[in-house]
Amino acid sequence: MNKKLFSFLFLFLALSMMCITNSCKKDDDSNGTNPIIGTWKCTASGSATTLDYDEVTFKSDQKGSWKFVYKDGKIEQYDIVSWGTTETKLTIELKLRGSSAEPTTNIWGYSVSGSELILSWADADYLYKKQ
Repeated sequence: MNKKLFSFLFLFLALSMMCITNSCKKDDDSNGTNPIIGTWKCTASGSATTLDYDEVTFKSDQKGSWKFVYKDGKIEQYDIVSWGTTETKLTIELKLRGSSAEPTTNIWGYSVSGSELILSWADADYLYKKQ
């Protein structure tokens, strides 16, 4: 009887350890890198624009930068003071580089699929490719 009880307890403990180990691994995977992290260049715009292109960088420390290059050669650079995501929304605090003005908060619709990022703002979609 003791041998059966010992075998049962050993099997129970082994299965429990496997469940705990797998549970921890799943938790670690869900805390992985946000797919928006990286540098993205706009390749298509859903609205008429005077922009030649824009490029945005999201860093893992919730900061980054956004550069707008206009067709007339003008360049505007913004610092991303902070950013965060929910399932479908991207919130960004932007500040014009060198300006003493307070950052502005913008909320975008967004989705990431592989190397493509779509940002949605004011009924227009903007397609970005990961650089």
